[in-house]
Amino acid sequence: MAYYVVSASTDLSAKGKRLRSWDLRATAAAVVNLRNGGASGDIVVPINMAITTSASQAYPSPGGKLFPLGVYVEVASGTIVGSVDID
Repeated sequence: MAYYVVSASTDLSAKGKRLRSWDLRATAAAVVNLRNGGASGDIVVPINMAITTSASQAYPSPGGKLFPLGVYVEVASGTIVGSVDID
């Protein structure tokens, strides 16, 4: 498992295919999409956050949430800081 810090749209598709957890904090109202494979990939996990809120999700082992083409974090609007754990 590897931990990646995100604060903007980030392509992690070459880093892993199983999402283990994510933890995000919005410093402005935000919409974040975890997509399969890239910026135009299917949205697997949509995340909507109000200003100054936090959101997180952990997926049980051994499975995790599968992204067959890899994980792409899209910050569609707003400002966030946080991390995703993938392998």
